[in-house]
Amino acid sequence: MAPILAKDAAQRLVTADAVMQPLDSWLSARWRGSRAGAGTLAPMSRPRHLACIAVVVDEYDRAIDHYTRDLGFELIEDTPLEGDKRWVLVAPSGRAETRILLARAATPAQREAIGNQSGGRVFLFLRTASFDDDLARMKARGVEITDGPRTERYGRVAVFRDRYGNRWDLLEDTTA
Repeated sequence: MAPILAKDAAQRLVTADAVMQPLDSWLSARWRGSRAGAGTLAPMSRPRHLACIAVVVDEYDRAIDHYTRDLGFELIEDTPLEGDKRWVLVAPSGRAETRILLARAATPAQREAIGNQSGGRVFLFLRTASFDDDLARMKARGVEITDGPRTERYGRVAVFRDRYGNRWDLLEDTTA
């Protein structure tokens, strides 16, 4: 099926096939014998980055609305898959390399994990060069700010919960 692209996302399209290479081919390409003994992974020779992280949600469209309208993310891809599954990627606006895969809960155990994927700890960290603007936007959209803002040695931080209960740090980017 053809992907459904968000406005201006054509250049950043990462299809499900490209991100989700079959595990067996990945392992066979990386699995090498070494002096330390057969069956060890060869070191990676090329730079890597974390492409996406799955956040379990109750329903796709409600999650897309929350992440794009309330948190200011961009919809990168929304591709129908088999059955009623979808490949939905969102990312913070700008140059984000890491995307969030909005994964609809399909089992009772997955439904129980919604909002508690990190056992109550801060789960995700959103760094921004527009701390005050982003915080004001979140507050205006009804996002629950649970702590802060406060100043730490690395910059300002505010803790918030997404609509599912996952805890996030909004961090001021002091490197720019």
